[in-house]
Amino acid sequence: MPGLKGEIWDAADRVAAYLSVLLAVEYDIDAVDRVAKARKIDDFMEGVYNALRRRQNLEDTLQAKLREASEDEHKRALEDALAMVRSLNPSHVEKLRDLDKSSLKLVASYIGSRALAHTRTSGILAQIFQ
Repeated sequence: MPGLKGEIWDAADRVAAYLSVLLAVEYDIDAVDRVAKARKIDDFMEGVYNALRRRQNLEDTLQAKLREASEDEHKRALEDALAMVRSLNPSHVEKLRDLDKSSLKLVASYIGSRALAHTRTSGILAQIFQ
């Protein structure tokens, strides 16, 4: 995408993937909204922080379901979800912290849209956790 470095978009994709898993497992649309609608960097970072606070519980929940899973498709989706959660690291968050105001709106909206977009993994997770 024009104007911003690829590493910003990579970081945004990883945050979006994490939020997508959080949404599928806990159906917390507010966590996605807080990030997507942020227009100040402080609000954006607080939204990311609040979502990441649940990371360990999210991993534990996914691992527990993975141990119980009998269908290969469910196992693959749970493994993919764990990989998405674990792939987000502090360096990605750091890259997003330095966004200027005009870029923040674009990136925050992009993250929200990607988090809400239906994927094979999110669809299967939604079935598992309904």
